Amino acid sequence: SNRKGSIYQSEMAPPTSNKNIASAVSLAHNVEYENRPMTSQQGMSGIKTISSQNNTRLVQDEVYFLGILRHKILEIRSELGSLNEESEIRSNEINQFGKLQSSYESVVNEIKNYEGELAGINLTISKC
Repeated sequence: SNRKGSIYQSEMAPPTSNKNIASAVSLAHNVEYENRPMTSQQGMSGIKTISSQNNTRLVQDEVYFLGILRHKILEIRSELGSLNEESEIRSNEINQFGKLQSSYESVVNEIKNYEGELAGINLTISKC
């Protein structure tokens, strides 16, 4: 029957009574309302993270993985810095070795010259 002034044309309950249907669906499908995002005055809040006994996250979301990536990036940058320092040290050592090698060769040539002079002097002394 139609009531005068009613916006509903049938005896059906208004759409706000769909809460009963939602609760029946949630019971049939084991939906947990605690794990769904909620809206509040501050905005949308995400899934709550629960820590287990060994402090590992049970829910791993985008923020979790971004944190891991940032940590790995810091580790890589730190390692690159130490490798660059090592490379500079090795480069300096190679340059220093080259200089020492050339001075060694000049000293060896100088010694050979002195040995030749000494042999000549010894020869003249032995003839006298």
